[in-house]
Amino acid sequence: MLQLNRTYYWRVDEIDATTTHAGDVWSFTTTRAGLGTITMDVWENVTGDHTLVNLLNDGRYPDSPTRSEALTRFSTAENPGDSYGAQIYGWLYCPVAGEYTFFLSSAGQGELWLSTDDDPTNVVLLASENTWGSYNTFSIKSAPIPLVGGQKYYIMARWKDFNAWDHCQWPG
Repeated sequence: MLQLNRTYYWRVDEIDATTTHAGDVWSFTTTRAGLGTITMDVWENVTGDHTLVNLLNDGRYPDSPTRSEALTRFSTAENPGDSYGAQIYGWLYCPVAGEYTFFLSSAGQGELWLSTDDDPTNVVLLASENTWGSYNTFSIKSAPIPLVGGQKYYIMARWKDFNAWDHCQWPG
């Protein structure tokens, strides 16, 4: 079994009757621990309108979601349910240092948070959608955020659906 965050090397040599011909050295690095999936927690039957305070005031939030599922994208399907609140969270690995702008689309009210490091308690609000965003339209954006290359950051979005048309997406 391959270990996480490790570089592996290999070479294929050709051997004829008298000589060994050394091949090129190839390598790859496995991913860091905690990369590859993110989690979506859903609290079904959250009462009230599309405002996020209804999720935040629900007695089950944040420790007792109705269900949790692993996602491979920071995005829900269009209209995954009705009268629920949810959050998507995980870790974002920044391969290259630079200033990054983050975008959010949610319907109803939603927020996008990013930690200053990999600790979830250090989250800072980056962007918020106050009403309804259109699916696959990213008009809500953050100010440019400097990130350190090779670092892992905790990222989270949460939103409250009212009924019918809803979603949460980050195009990352």
